[in-house]
Amino acid sequence: MYVVLDIESSGGKLNEEAIIEIALFRFDGKEVVDQLISLVHTDRPIQSYVQSMTGITPNMLTRAPRFHEIAKRIVEITDGAVLVGHGVSFDYRMLKMEFERLGYPFEKSTIDTVNWSRKLFPDLDSYKLANLCDTLGIWLPRSHRAGDDARATVDLFKRLIDKDLDKRILSLGSKGDRNEKPANKLQSLLAQVKNGAGIYYLYDENGKLLKAGMAEKLNNELSRLFLSPEAQYVALQENVQSIKTEMSGSTTLARMRYHAERLNSEDQSVYFPLGKGTALVLNRLESRIDLVRNVHLQKEHLAFFSSSQDARKVLKYWKRNYSLCSTPSSLKKKEACSSWGPHFSCSEACAEYRALEEFKIHFQQKLNDIQFSQGVTSLRLVGRKAGERAYVQLSANKSGMLFYNLEEEIINSAQLEKNLTVLPNDAYMRGLFWRYHLRNPSVSVQ
Repeated sequence: MYVVLDIESSGGKLNEEAIIEIALFRFDGKEVVDQLISLVHTDRPIQSYVQSMTGITPNMLTRAPRFHEIAKRIVEITDGAVLVGHGVSFDYRMLKMEFERLGYPFEKSTIDTVNWSRKLFPDLDSYKLANLCDTLGIWLPRSHRAGDDARATVDLFKRLIDKDLDKRILSLGSKGDRNEKPANKLQSLLAQVKNGAGIYYLYDENGKLLKAGMAEKLNNELSRLFLSPEAQYVALQENVQSIKTEMSGSTTLARMRYHAERLNSEDQSVYFPLGKGTALVLNRLESRIDLVRNVHLQKEHLAFFSSSQDARKVLKYWKRNYSLCSTPSSLKKKEACSSWGPHFSCSEACAEYRALEEFKIHFQQKLNDIQFSQGVTSLRLVGRKAGERAYVQLSANKSGMLFYNLEEEIINSAQLEKNLTVLPNDAYMRGLFWRYHLRNPSVSVQ
C-alpha cells in the first residue's frame, strides 16, 4: 500500500517552517482508495514568496484545522503504507517535524518519483513535476497546490509502475527507496551546515570533489540543490557522501574566496562558471574609460562586475572623486562630459584637454589608484563570529585575506603578509572591492 502526498509549507528557516496545506492519496497500486486534502492553520508567518507561489494567504488559513486536529486522520491514512512523493524527502521531513512537535514518533519508508523518473525516463532536461506532466500528458491544473500536485503525482506513479518492466518499484515492498536513494543521508548532511555566507564542497565516497559553490545562506542553497528535480542535481544527490563548508562571515568575502579557488582549480567543471558581466575598460587611444557589457573577464580590464548597475555606479564614483571628466573650461560653460561612460561624447574643450601631457600624467596616476597598483589597499569586513574581523588587502606585491581578533595582528606588515591567504589582484577582485565600498560608504578603501 502507498500514500502519495504533497505538502506546502510556510517557508522560513530550516526546521522552523510549518505545514500550510497537505494532500494524501492512499493508493493500492491501481486506484485511490482514500484521501485527505486540507489547508492547515498555523501561527507561523507565511513567507511572501510562498504566498506568491501558492496563492495561499494567512486569511485563507483562519478557519482551517490546526495540524493536531488532523494528525489522527493522517496516522490512519498512512498506516502500513509507503510514502510516495515528488522530492519526497521534503514532504517526509515536514510531516516528521510536525509530529515531533506533538511528541509523536512518525517513521515511514519513502519512494521518490524524481529518482524513478530519472531512471525510467532518462535524458530529459528537467524532472520538475510540471515539466514531466507536460512531457507525459498528465493533467496538472495548478502547480504548488497540494491537492493538484498530489493527484498529478499519483498519475505519474502509475506511469512509472507501468514503465518499470522489471517490477523494481513493486519489489521494494515496505522498504521503499531505503536502498535506492539515501534521502535521510542528505538531511543528515544538511543538519551539519550553518546558514551563513560561505563556500561549500561536495565529495563522493572516494573523496573526489563533485561540486563547489558559494552562497549567502549555505543551508538554504544546499537545501535547494538537494531537493532540485533537475537532472544534473539528481545525479549529484545520489553520489554526494560528505560536505565541507568554509564560513566567510560576509557574502563579499565568500565571493572573493570562491573566485580564488576557481582560478586555482585544475578541474574547472566542479565550479560554477563566472559567466559574462560588465567591464570597465581602458581606452588608451582616447585616454578614457569605457563601460562594456556582456563580456567575459579579461586580464586587461580595470574592473569587472556581474551587474551593469554596479559598474555604472563605480564609474560615476571614479568620475566624481578622481576628476576624470571635467576641465575648468567645461565647468565654466556647464557642459556635460560623458567620455568615461558607455558612449563617447565630450565637449571640444575636454577633448583638447585630454590630449595634453598634463592630463595624461594625471590620468595615469588615477589609473594606478583605481587598480590598486601602488602601495597597499585594504578593507575590514565582518568576521565569522562575534569579536572577529576579516582583513582583505590588494597590492602589487601580495594580495590576500585573514581573520583577526586584535588590531595588533595586522599592524606588522611583514608578519601580516606571512599569514595572508592569497587572493588575486584581478579585475573581478577589484570590482568586488569597489562594489563593497560604494554599498558601505562608511567603510573606506584605505
